[in-house]
Amino acid sequence: MKAITLLIATLSQLALATTWSAAVTYQEGGSNSFTTNYAGTSDTILASTSAVNNDNFGDNASLIVGRNEQRFSIIRFDLSSMAGSYDSITSVSLTLTRTAAATALDFNINIYSIVSANGGWNEMEATWINREKSSSTPWQNTSSVNQTNFLGATGNLLQTISYTTTTTAITIDVPISMVLEWINNPNGSGGLALMPVGSSGSNSNVATFGSSEFSTVSSRPLLTINYAPIPEPSALVLALGGLGVMAAAFRRKLVSERF
Repeated sequence: MKAITLLIATLSQLALATTWSAAVTYQEGGSNSFTTNYAGTSDTILASTSAVNNDNFGDNASLIVGRNEQRFSIIRFDLSSMAGSYDSITSVSLTLTRTAAATALDFNINIYSIVSANGGWNEMEATWINREKSSSTPWQNTSSVNQTNFLGATGNLLQTISYTTTTTAITIDVPISMVLEWINNPNGSGGLALMPVGSSGSNSNVATFGSSEFSTVSSRPLLTINYAPIPEPSALVLALGGLGVMAAAFRRKLVSERF
């Protein structure tokens, strides 16, 4: 009997893991099983140089991360269309595609979270100086950082990515906790910040990726979510029924072998 119980438990776990797993992608202008013609990507460039540090670049077709120019990019997603339609999130990645020629210098890009106090920033309002340019509302800084610009609005360092002259795309591992905020409370999450490591190099040393406004849909930011859907009752019954048949056959085999 213990062998039968163990068999059922093992097969049940295997069936659930194999049958109820799926992936969905979100890309501006694209469609998936949760939404049509998706329009929930917010992204923009922030420039720290004095001549443009309060300029907004929300309609720019590129996301730029630069060294000497000190260009930064921020991005977040509205995933509310997934609310109530999944069992769990297992992993998430964000792919950014390079859309400009290679530069002459290799460098690293740090990926930071943006503190939740800045949740809901508007891509058409955000600047290096202000979270909302029209109302002169500054970025909310962390208590440990005394900055009057975006630098103080960053949270944890999540990942460091090497950018080279041969890089065609970068992939960022997005924390599941952040994605859950994008699903359940899109305006409560600050999202991600891409910041250059170091400040040497010429003004041409930048990484340029397609933004949500890029002309080619396939080059826009691509968010891939691996998740477990909510099992349909009929599918669950069918799976358990099949396991029951297997268990019964196994039990008959044990009985026949004993006699």
